[in-house]
Amino acid sequence: GHRHPQRLGDFAEADAAADRSLVDGAYWDNLGLKLLLALEWHGDLEEAKSILDQFPTSALQEDWGISEAYRYYERSRNPSLALAFLGKVSKEWLSSNFYVGPVAMLTGQARKAAGQTAAAERDFRRALPLIEQRLKDTPNDITLLTGKALIHVYLEERDAAEKTYRLIQEVQETDGQRRGRRGYSVTLGMLLDPPEVVLDELEKSRVTAAVLRLNPTLDPLRSHPRFVAIIAR
Repeated sequence: GHRHPQRLGDFAEADAAADRSLVDGAYWDNLGLKLLLALEWHGDLEEAKSILDQFPTSALQEDWGISEAYRYYERSRNPSLALAFLGKVSKEWLSSNFYVGPVAMLTGQARKAAGQTAAAERDFRRALPLIEQRLKDTPNDITLLTGKALIHVYLEERDAAEKTYRLIQEVQETDGQRRGRRGYSVTLGMLLDPPEVVLDELEKSRVTAAVLRLNPTLDPLRSHPRFVAIIAR
């Protein structure tokens, strides 16, 4: 998997490098980087689709390929295609630069977006013990705790979600990760924080305009003047 670009200069540099490597012929690694850049730097869903169409079957069986394809379907707001794609995935757990967690969590999110509430709940209830199992070995893992808190929110178990969220914030404080809250989960924040707190975090973050425009999680903020200003900047 690729190192995720952290700064604007990294995105531009990664874009140029991917273009150079594609001159030598398309293969999964540079196609994967191009898909990431189409979604997170250019914000171009048509370009992303044309790149995803070039992915070999083998890449779509790798954790990173599954995660990236899912993100394309999520950003293009196509839960039915996401579900059709995830239905062919035989793995229970994905671990890549783009996503670490149960496939059932993604299926649940897609079902939720498609309005399949009861089916989504079944997926989330299947995903939760898979996360709990791994938390036994690494109880303060921010990624796992974020997944756990998200599932509690989706299951409308607000007290449990807030308890886990407080633990996440505590771990971030003690780990010194709070420089700009690099570990801040926008998805979780959108569900548990007041809008002003999310906007504060977005203003401090390195998130690109492309992500702000395409991420459906952020839809409730779209008409907010501060959000419009952050995208413009």
